[in-house]
Amino acid sequence: MKTPWLPYEGPYPVIKRYAKYFDISIKGVSPTISIYRLKPCFFADPDPYKPTLDDNSINHHQLCQLLHITHNRTLLSNLQNFE
Repeated sequence: MKTPWLPYEGPYPVIKRYAKYFDISIKGVSPTISIYRLKPCFFADPDPYKPTLDDNSINHHQLCQLLHITHNRTLLSNLQNFE
């Protein structure tokens, strides 16, 4: 039976990039790590507010095309109430 994996640590700042390895900073030490041992890091969007279209800036026909609504009656009736 395999032992459980160690908890994930990171992300660590990248000091220098090369074609097949990275120099990163871990607690003041700068080891060289192969790209095959690294995982990409994804941060949450720091600004979760995304501007939306103004109600007056798009008409019903454009909205239907944008949403690719053709056969769903529930959504179409909701869109007709939107007008």
